[in-house]
Amino acid sequence: LFQVRSRQSCTGSPPMASPPPAPAPPAPPAPALAAAPASVPGQADRVSGPCQTYNGQKGSPPMASPPPAPAPPAPPAPALAAAPASVPGQADRVSGPCQTYNGQKGFGFIEMQGKTVFVHGSDCEVGKQPKAGDILSFTLEPRRNNPEHMQAKNVTGCTAARETSTGAIFSGPVDGTGTHTGTVKIHSHKGFGFITMADGNEIFFNITDCVGSKPVAGDVVKFDVGQSIKDPSKTQARNITGGSQPLEPRPDLGKGDKGGWGPMWG
Repeated sequence: LFQVRSRQSCTGSPPMASPPPAPAPPAPPAPALAAAPASVPGQADRVSGPCQTYNGQKGSPPMASPPPAPAPPAPPAPALAAAPASVPGQADRVSGPCQTYNGQKGFGFIEMQGKTVFVHGSDCEVGKQPKAGDILSFTLEPRRNNPEHMQAKNVTGCTAARETSTGAIFSGPVDGTGTHTGTVKIHSHKGFGFITMADGNEIFFNITDCVGSKPVAGDVVKFDVGQSIKDPSKTQARNITGGSQPLEPRPDLGKGDKGGWGPMWG
């Protein structure tokens, strides 16, 4: 005890204690969390996937996608020009070189793709006939007397002047003075035929009444009307002009005679 008291009396007042550390500032309050929204039925935990099948009769069908907008109408196609009317004798034309042609006999032959085609002067251009080497354009049809062989028709490309059976040059049809006009409907190789008159009636003609040339089907001719020699109760065409083919020699003339059908040939 004595020592303790002596120390306290020597030092005086007891030493000051160290001040306590300042307290740490309080932590700021945590921010209030927003209240979670009330759950919406059917919206939580959503997933996705393709529909495999659906029966509309057993439940409400899903909303269909709106139909696509209709495509704009196509512009109208331009009007096509009407096909030109076919011209008789102009379809399916072929061509080939003339091999040979006899002007006095009035026929010859054309070479066409390795075949030989018969050609008659009556099927050639008016006032012309082919010569060897001419490149001819024509249509084909079976020959009347030999259907297994072909004959050229509507022949163009002839470069020679038409000859008659006597070797003379055929200068073309005569411009006659007949009071009637008509179109030859048919001309038989036997020497007669018929002419369709302007009123639609038909009149008989004989090759012996042709003047200067011989008509073929389609020729427009002039003529007079006279009495038939064989049947006076009927009429027939007389003084026929305008035929596109040369007259052949009359069959009643001998080889030494030079003549033809009609009054201008004799």
